[in-house]
Amino acid sequence: RSTGSFPASIVGIVYAECGRTLFLAAELGPAREKLTKALNVFSLIPDGGDEAVKHQTASARSSLARVHRRCQRFQEALGQYLQALQLFVELDLRQALAGIITEWSETIVEAGPDDFSAAIPALLCELAVGAFGEGSDLHVQALKDIVEACVGVGQRWV
Repeated sequence: RSTGSFPASIVGIVYAECGRTLFLAAELGPAREKLTKALNVFSLIPDGGDEAVKHQTASARSSLARVHRRCQRFQEALGQYLQALQLFVELDLRQALAGIITEWSETIVEAGPDDFSAAIPALLCELAVGAFGEGSDLHVQALKDIVEACVGVGQRWV
């Protein structure tokens, strides 16, 4: 599908890059607006598009999560991180997945126990095993981050 005279994927990428640039300039409201528009445009693409478009969508979700986190809108941030995680798992992007698990873990500590769901760490641990292989360096780092998040909010689920 096209938006105007450009393919929707290109329009989405431009909005996402604008949003990321605005985030770096600490213009959080406009950054959120552009990243949300990027995700809206990406949603117009049938079946989520090809692998490159799905990667762009996951990256835009991660960026939007960072905006929400900086604005201390932790529930929104955690939701965007989880949606990005789903796409990174689907795309088999291990390094990106490891980074998002770390960011989710840091965000849950900032959010505190009210935003903690015991089901999520278990899900993340399962994702880490499947994505990284049990006992790999990335798997161990992911588990460490998840456990530190749980300890940081005073929760014991392990």
